[in-house]
Amino acid sequence: LRIFSMLFIVIYHFCIHAIDTNSPYYPQVVKGIEVILHIAVVCFVLISGYWGIKPSLKGLIKFYLQCLIYSVGIYLIYCVFNTDTFSKKTLVESFFAFTHTPGLWFVTTYICLYIISPIINIPLKIQSPGKKLVWIALLGILSFYFGLVHGNGSLIDGKNVINFIFIYYIGNFIHYHIDHNKIKQHRTKIILIYSLLNIFIFISIIATSNYLIIQEIIIKFFFPYNSIGLIINAILFFLIFVSFEFKSKLINWMGSSTFAIYLIHENGYTGQYLYKFIAYLHSNINNLFILGLSLVLFGIFVCIVCILIDKILKPILKIVESILFKSVKLQVLDKNIYKYLNSNM
Repeated sequence: LRIFSMLFIVIYHFCIHAIDTNSPYYPQVVKGIEVILHIAVVCFVLISGYWGIKPSLKGLIKFYLQCLIYSVGIYLIYCVFNTDTFSKKTLVESFFAFTHTPGLWFVTTYICLYIISPIINIPLKIQSPGKKLVWIALLGILSFYFGLVHGNGSLIDGKNVINFIFIYYIGNFIHYHIDHNKIKQHRTKIILIYSLLNIFIFISIIATSNYLIIQEIIIKFFFPYNSIGLIINAILFFLIFVSFEFKSKLINWMGSSTFAIYLIHENGYTGQYLYKFIAYLHSNINNLFILGLSLVLFGIFVCIVCILIDKILKPILKIVESILFKSVKLQVLDKNIYKYLNSNM
C-alpha cells in the first residue's frame, strides 16, 4: 500500500505539471486522474493510525536525520550545479528540515501528528468502540464543516493536524474494531465499489467540462484531503490491501524507503529538473495514451532510483544514529521518556 500510494503521489505531481495539448478533453482527463490519485496521502495517514504511532525520542531523531540528509544534501548538490544560487541563509534553513524544506508540506503536518501522538493515543487506549466513533464524528465535524464547508483558513484543505488526527482515528478503528475476516469475505464487493466509484468520478468530471459549477461541486466532494468522498475512496482502497496478506522481503525492502521517494522527488530543488522533463514529455508527445504510459513508467523509474539512493544512504544514517545515541547517551533518555509517556496513558 505504501509503494502504490507513493507511486500515486509521484504520478499526481507529474499530472499537475501537465501542459495542455490540442485536445479539448485533455485538461479534463488529467483533472479526473488527479482526483483519483489524490487519495494517497490519506492512505499514508490511515497506515499510521492502523499500526499506531509509537512515539520516542529515538524515532523523532531518526525521522529528523532522514529529512535532514535530503534537505541539506539536495540543496548542496543543487548549488554545485548552480553556484550563483548558494546562500548561507538557505543552507542554515535547510537544517530546519521539518519546517523550511520547500515543497514538503506533509513533513511539517506529519511531525505535528507525531509529536502530539502521546496525547491522541490516550482515547484510543481507554475508550470503547462506541466512544471512539464519537471522537471520529466530532473530528469529522471539525474537518468537514469548519474546514470544507465553512472554509476556515486553518482547516480549509485538510492539510492540517486536525484532519490527520481524524484519519488516524479511522485507521485505528479499522484495525481493532472491524472484522478482518469479513473484509476478506467481501473483498470482491469492495474492489467493485472502489472501481465503480472511481469510474463515476472520472466520467463525471469529463462530462461536466461545460458545466463548471457542477464540476467544482464534484471536485470539492472528492478532492480536498478533508472531503467526504476522498476519505471514503481512500478507505475503500485501504480495505482492499487489508483484505490481502503479503509476505515478501522485496516488498518490505522497498516499502521501508517509500518516504525517501517523497523527500527526494518533491523537494523544490529536485522538482525543478523533474518537472522540466515532464514539460518536455508533454510538449513532444501528442498521443494521450502514450503520454500517460510514459508518465507511469517514468514515475516507476523515479521511485526505483529514489529507493536505491535511500538504500545507499541508510548505512550512513545508521552510523550517525549509533554515534549520536552512544556519545550523548540519548538511548537512556529515550527509554525514560517512553516509560513516562506510557505510564501516564
